[in-house]
Amino acid sequence: MSQSFVSITELRQDATNIINELKDTWDQIVLVNNKPKAVLVDFDEYEQLSNWKVMLYSYPYDLLSEEDKELVEETKKLPRSEFSNL
Repeated sequence: MSQSFVSITELRQDATNIINELKDTWDQIVLVNNKPKAVLVDFDEYEQLSNWKVMLYSYPYDLLSEEDKELVEETKKLPRSEFSNL
C-alpha cells in the first residue's frame, strides 16, 4: 500500500473513484492550494488506527518505565505536524 495525493479539485470531480481506490492506496492526502490539508482513509484502516489509539491511551502511565515516561513527555511537546507521516 502506498500514499498518494489528490487535489481538492480532483476529489470534487471524481470522489466516487477516489474513495473506491482507498482499498488499494492506504490513504489519500488531500491537497488544497498544493498543501496537505486532510487525509482520506479507508474505514477498515480507520477502525484499526482507532483501536490502536484506544489501546495506547488506556495503558496505565504508572506502569511505564522511566525511559518511556520521558518519551511520552517529550512527544507531548511536539507539534501535530510531526505525526503527519505515521
